[in-house]
Amino acid sequence: MEIPAPANPLGANDAAEKAAAPPPKKATPTQFFLKGLAIVLPPILTLVILVWIGQMIYSYVVNPVTTGVRFVIAEIIDKSRPTADFVPAPGLPPLEFCGNDYRLPHELAEQYAHDLEIGGHKRSAADWQTALAAEAYVPFGERAVPYPDFWVVASRMRPADWPATETGLYMELVTFRYFKSLGSLSTLATALTIIGLYFLGRFVTARMGQWLVSRFETLVLARVPIISSVYSSVKQVTDFFFSERAVAYNRVVAVEFPR
Repeated sequence: MEIPAPANPLGANDAAEKAAAPPPKKATPTQFFLKGLAIVLPPILTLVILVWIGQMIYSYVVNPVTTGVRFVIAEIIDKSRPTADFVPAPGLPPLEFCGNDYRLPHELAEQYAHDLEIGGHKRSAADWQTALAAEAYVPFGERAVPYPDFWVVASRMRPADWPATETGLYMELVTFRYFKSLGSLSTLATALTIIGLYFLGRFVTARMGQWLVSRFETLVLARVPIISSVYSSVKQVTDFFFSERAVAYNRVVAVEFPR
């Protein structure tokens, strides 16, 4: 007697599912475009965000530090004096970048004028330039700066970017004389910023620093209506990116594969 083959309901079900499954649809041009866009957008948006963050850090951190460094050094090396301490020197040879718009101390102006009358024509133009350049001052409003300092800035700057005050001139002089370019000064400012942030992080990590920051947030930032809302939102975002977080879980589950 023949024994009938056992039924294979699982195989029958698979055959039925295959027969009932609709044929795969062909992708449309719109779907191709969207898939390509999904590939291209993440790196582009990442680059744009990184550039935006870099520009923001430069504008609000590096540039203020650079300006502060220039200002402090400029105040230290400032050799300007009141313009009233000097007098014009008509008849004397012009100087480079300022022409005859320079001043001399009273006694020196009288001496040079006398020398010019009695035999100044015997002195060469180079000698006059050397003598005047060492003693002349160029007026900047109510102040006058030494001609050598003026010449360094004037020989490297365009007239459109010319500073309006003696402080601005000495800030430019700091850049040209001690750092050669603004890029070198920005590099120093970036290094100082990184060092400052490092020590700030060490301070706020300590117990006293944490207490001070917490008190400042509670007593000041949390009580101002608009600032408190903006600050709390920004703090949540920055904490999400920069705070160390441990992976948390509630329970272990088993998932049937490949279901």
